[in-house]
Amino acid sequence: MTIDFIPWPSTPRFHKGLTITEKINGTNGCIRILDGELTTQSRKRLITPGDDNFGFAKWAYDNAGALTDVLGYGVHFGEWFVEG
Repeated sequence: MTIDFIPWPSTPRFHKGLTITEKINGTNGCIRILDGELTTQSRKRLITPGDDNFGFAKWAYDNAGALTDVLGYGVHFGEWFVEG
């Protein structure tokens, strides 16, 4: 089975009602739960525990059951940060 990369969607720009927060150093990550399978990607490429991005893929695969239960079907983009 071939897994296709899904690009990060365009981020909307808001002009009113903004909340400013401190920038957290991290990396973009995506958890994809499609067709009953969890896969991961960074902002620019597919990643696996053997070809990882700051431990994100390993963490996601180690927690695949809970993530599937909580997030459900779909493509879930976000920011990943770890201690240090």
